[in-house]
Amino acid sequence: MANGTMRRTFALIILLFCIFSATASGQHKGTGIVHGGYDLGSDHDYPPFGAVITLCNQGDTLYTVPAHLQFTFKNCKPGRATIKFSHISYENYESEITIKADSVTIVTIKPVLKPMEEIEAAVVKSDRPPKVMVKGDTIIYNAAAVELMEGDDAIEILRNMPGVEVSESGIKIISEDVARTYVDGKLVFGDNVMSALNNLPADDVISIASYREESPFMTGRRHRKERVIDIKTKSKLVAATSGHALASAGCDTDAPHKFRYGAGITSNFFSEDLAFGLNTTLNNINRRSNRFADIASSSLQSQTENRLGYGELSFSKNWVKERYKDMVMLYSYYKYDNNHSSLQKSNTREYLAQDIMTSTGTDRRDSTASHSALVSVRVSKPEFGSLGVSAEGSLEDNYGWNSLVQNSTVSGVRQDATSTTESASARKSLHTQADYGTKEFGNIRGSVRFETDYASGTGYGFRSDVLDAGLSGIEYEDNSSQTKKNGTIRAGLEYYKPFDAGMILLSAAYEYSHVNQSSVRTSMDVTNPLLPLADMVNTYSYSLNYDYHTPSFIANLTKGRTGYSVWLRLQSAHTARTDIIPATVPFNRHFFDVLPSISVSNRGPAGGFSIKYDTSTMLPSDEQWRPYLNNSNPLRLDLGNIDLRPSYTHNLSANRSWLSQSGHFYSFSMDASITQNKIVYSTRYLKEDEYLSDWDYTARSGAALSQWVNGGVDARVKVWGSTSLAVKSIGPSVSIVPGVEYQSSPYQYDSQSYTRQSVAPELMVQANGNFKRKVQYKLDVTNAYCLTKCDELLSAVNKSYNLRVHAAVHYNFYKSLYVKGSYGGTLVTNSTGSLSSFGRNLLNCVLGASFFKKTLDVSVACYDMLGDRSKLASQVTANYVDNSFTNHTSRFITFNIGYKFYHSKSGLKQPASIGLSDGSISE
Repeated sequence: MANGTMRRTFALIILLFCIFSATASGQHKGTGIVHGGYDLGSDHDYPPFGAVITLCNQGDTLYTVPAHLQFTFKNCKPGRATIKFSHISYENYESEITIKADSVTIVTIKPVLKPMEEIEAAVVKSDRPPKVMVKGDTIIYNAAAVELMEGDDAIEILRNMPGVEVSESGIKIISEDVARTYVDGKLVFGDNVMSALNNLPADDVISIASYREESPFMTGRRHRKERVIDIKTKSKLVAATSGHALASAGCDTDAPHKFRYGAGITSNFFSEDLAFGLNTTLNNINRRSNRFADIASSSLQSQTENRLGYGELSFSKNWVKERYKDMVMLYSYYKYDNNHSSLQKSNTREYLAQDIMTSTGTDRRDSTASHSALVSVRVSKPEFGSLGVSAEGSLEDNYGWNSLVQNSTVSGVRQDATSTTESASARKSLHTQADYGTKEFGNIRGSVRFETDYASGTGYGFRSDVLDAGLSGIEYEDNSSQTKKNGTIRAGLEYYKPFDAGMILLSAAYEYSHVNQSSVRTSMDVTNPLLPLADMVNTYSYSLNYDYHTPSFIANLTKGRTGYSVWLRLQSAHTARTDIIPATVPFNRHFFDVLPSISVSNRGPAGGFSIKYDTSTMLPSDEQWRPYLNNSNPLRLDLGNIDLRPSYTHNLSANRSWLSQSGHFYSFSMDASITQNKIVYSTRYLKEDEYLSDWDYTARSGAALSQWVNGGVDARVKVWGSTSLAVKSIGPSVSIVPGVEYQSSPYQYDSQSYTRQSVAPELMVQANGNFKRKVQYKLDVTNAYCLTKCDELLSAVNKSYNLRVHAAVHYNFYKSLYVKGSYGGTLVTNSTGSLSSFGRNLLNCVLGASFFKKTLDVSVACYDMLGDRSKLASQVTANYVDNSFTNHTSRFITFNIGYKFYHSKSGLKQPASIGLSDGSISE
């Protein structure tokens, strides 16, 4: 009884203190205040934290979730009102009260504890609610059905849901890309799909709804259905400030003991009409962001040893009356990159059924510094239409150093060549765009878009070549400049006609684009400074012009959930090339293509199907069209080919996916393509010296003579399935993705045409989840098996097997302590040789502690504990096996300290002094 008396006394003291504070505060005249507290008896072991208090007051419904033993409602209308109390462990409570103007109404709630069997039954029932529900045309993902770790972001909820594919750049739901992410029906985090999911705490999420809506944009995608998600929060979020800082210091455990460091800060403010962000990082451990999760990531090891520096400032402001229709939007950013990298790599090629082997060693160092900025303004008003103007520019400086050692052995005769290159370049670019969409005249609307691109660059280089050990070296100084200008204008007209349960959309457009690019390079032999000679192979000056005329016609019919689309493009392309040095005959080419496309789709709330056929064409590049011989590497001769024709590709894709009533997701997909006039690389190895009369050049024995040519037909077919299951025995989410790919590719060797055929079945298994908020795991296993045959060059079918494994575990113990581990491995085998090696065998581990509700993190991390120093990759190409060995960075250890914060502004009608707990809110 003494304990109960003390509780009641404590509650009354708090109430009296609140009454005094409220009387002194700025209460609106004529309104009342409601103060409440709990009268707890001696049989209560704990207060009812997380309860929901509801006040129904003359049409207003106010909510609060008291974080302490008292609650307050201010500015309440005088008159009769109803106060309600609800909690999972207590009986519901309801009482009528009378609120008086300019006075305080005191409410005392006496919670009655439910019988223990009812509490346990409620806990068991709520422990496994359905993960996904379908209501009408909406899929609802229940956040309470996912077991989450403390401090998780909202993205972890979707990772555990069936039918959801999560990547770094976006999300797919029921095989559809998500276009926008709303929070309580508002674009609080802007148009970036991932911003809300990566910044919103998971414990503030009630559910995530997904549905399809018509695109709201007045230009571009209007009248087209897009999939979106809407995150329902407990706080009814209207603004949020988030950020995290991470610092690391350590050294290599292998000699020499290189110092390792990393530091970065990320800070963002989000609201529907104002947002800005700051993101900076500097490190030499390949870390890509400042998130705590990156501390244990296996991606910290790569083929190159990098030093990364990055900074970004972004700002956006909206003046909105009606979203997308009556608004002014300003968006801008500035980015700075400063990256340094080094790479040591060697390649060995063994040519099948030939007495040829080549070996190449590379030691490369690169440095890049760049600045980029964007300013974009858009005005949308129904009375005059939509106008958008943007400008984006960048400046970039590059430095590179490269050492190349190459040898070829043909019929037992070995030839060697070495070269060292040092270069520096500067590049600048500017992209501008202006588009205008007219207001609607009945059901007709027009649009026009102007777009320009300008890029230029200058470079300086120094090159040293040694052909054989017994020959003297040759040194060159290079200077170069390039410019590229592009202008595009597009005009279009749309007709939109809605009818019962559907619509018709007809559009016609014409687009003209002109591209001009020119390049100049001078290369001088400075071995004899008194008599410098021009290297005519690497001294050139040319210009290349492209003109594209593209009329297009589109017809869309939507009836119910089924959509039909027919698209016809007519593309006329003209190219003209003029080479001044070396002097060649100018050439002109003209191409005309008919590019049809047709699609049918049916998208319901829990699945659907789509079938699409389209076509595309690709012109040869300026390097492939080069009309002269490049013999800068005497063992690797490249011939240009001005007779190349564009490739023409037919694509066919299909998808069928659905979400079952039990919450399992199934999907079947197919992609097929046929490419005519496939541009392939033709290679011929010389077993003796040969004079090339067309180029007036004598090629050495052991040299490879290569040229781009139009081969035969390239065909590819890939079929795969996907299923997401909830398996109770191992956790909340398992995905199984089986598939098979067939490819038939043309290639040429010794002026003969051949076909490479391969069949590659693959099986991927993914699982992720956690047990009781203590153990979180992620597992990704992929098996790939490939059968390859190259006509007449392989005496037997080549068999290769590739196993990729990625696993991550996070274990919490003693409340604050945790252990993380991340493993990545690749097993490669090949029947053409005795290749069997883990190409990537990486294990990273972290021991750390989190304090203050996961806001402060202190850890020690060990990287590459298995000590792999090189990566082996084996690949079977058209007529050879390519084995690549790449050195990795050494083992290292770091001490890390991180801090993150999150503050939100709630849209609930409650006092700002009352915080929200993890309890749910009813509406």
